[in-house]
Amino acid sequence: MALDPARQRATIEREQRRERRRPWMEAVIGLVAMSLLLTGVFFVRTARSSTTVALEDLLGDIEFGDAGTGADTSAAADPGSGQVGGDAAATPAAQDAVGGERSVAELDAPQGTGSEGPVAGGSTAGGSEEAAPTNGGGPAAAASSDPSPESSADDQAASPAVYAMPAEGIYAYATSGYESLSMAAARHDYPDTTWMILEQGDGCNFTLDHRILEEKRVVQTLCNAGPAITKVAYDSWITFFGQTVESHYVCDGGTVADRRDVVGHTPHSGACAEANASSHDRIWLVGIEPLVIGGERIDAVRYHSESELRGDVTGHSQTEAWYHPETGLPLRVERRTTSYANAFGGDVEYNEDATFELISLTPQR
Repeated sequence: MALDPARQRATIEREQRRERRRPWMEAVIGLVAMSLLLTGVFFVRTARSSTTVALEDLLGDIEFGDAGTGADTSAAADPGSGQVGGDAAATPAAQDAVGGERSVAELDAPQGTGSEGPVAGGSTAGGSEEAAPTNGGGPAAAASSDPSPESSADDQAASPAVYAMPAEGIYAYATSGYESLSMAAARHDYPDTTWMILEQGDGCNFTLDHRILEEKRVVQTLCNAGPAITKVAYDSWITFFGQTVESHYVCDGGTVADRRDVVGHTPHSGACAEANASSHDRIWLVGIEPLVIGGERIDAVRYHSESELRGDVTGHSQTEAWYHPETGLPLRVERRTTSYANAFGGDVEYNEDATFELISLTPQR
């Protein structure tokens, strides 16, 4: 049966039109594919891009008060002597504190010399808590300053049971670790060096402003309350994909470190909260461990803390922190956090695993 010539011509013309459109369609498909590829590359690069904070920028932006304020934490005896800052702990005292027989404050009392030095009270190594006077208690109480309201501020400040205010300045920390999101393989690797700005505020308050990246900033407001350092506020800014999530927690004065603590004490507890989220903390003394900071040996006071996150942000965090025995300045911090929240456009899991160790007791300023 012969084909209709008209239908045959129509079929041929249809095939010819398809052939003429094919290059154009292939070009459009190619452009779309290239656009999607470039978008994906840009998205991944954005998800992993971060900016290191420059010390020069901080030095230009920050103005400190009297350079003479704060304790001189850089003064140290011969590292081989086991003493730091003249009257700091000898190694046997540090070992006693690890065993739970001495409080942290006793590290400042020279051992076996007959020198004056109060022995702070506190909880026992067995874990039961006892009322502890601020500047005394135990056999050496008579040698301490009178803790009554009539005793002078100078006497109180001279007591080794009282933290000295750390010196203002910009401190350098050797850094390793990262933060990440479960979305789009987003991750920020931390630089080798990060900067902590320490500024004194009103009254007992001082701030630790940690500029980890331009995309990550953490500010703690603390109170130097004599024998204890307590938490006043916690603020953070985390940026991914050009979006910044802010957190602003107000705290109930939970303990960060206390010179009256002994190993085995009942954990301190505290809480911080913002509008729809809260953090509930437990912290306790681990012991006294030597660290070498800038070539100087320091018998650091190590604390372990665990935090549970509730509300719109859930999860948990664990921190190991080593503090200067005289000022409470953070010498080393190991932090691991996992949290879940609706942020950056979706439900995400956030993780941080990082270590920060002070490079020098002398601030950059």
